[in-house]
Amino acid sequence: MIVCVEMQGINDTRPFMLTWNRGDKSFSLDIPKNIYRADLEAGWNESGFHITLTPMQAEDPENDDGNGEHRYWMLRIIDIEGDEPKQLAEGSVSWGEFYVMDGLTEDDMTTTDLGING
Repeated sequence: MIVCVEMQGINDTRPFMLTWNRGDKSFSLDIPKNIYRADLEAGWNESGFHITLTPMQAEDPENDDGNGEHRYWMLRIIDIEGDEPKQLAEGSVSWGEFYVMDGLTEDDMTTTDLGING
């Protein structure tokens, strides 16, 4: 199970808390909300796992009920302890959770036919 906690809304600058379970162990990682492009490219390592955020944009921005769901982040947790990396989990996170300090353009986003809710 992946749990993401947003405490105070868009003005909250505390790190984004990501927690997950693997077997009988629990893991957590705080991801800064103000991130840089280099952070996105590198991802984050925590206890044998690699976490990535990918900026996503739906092909049809009119299909989001006007609330910005055509732009979101795809979050992935990858197990890097074994011989080959194995993706453990994937989920979407709302666009407003993170701010890229050195800019992000539409060309940087992966375009998909799916919005935040699939």
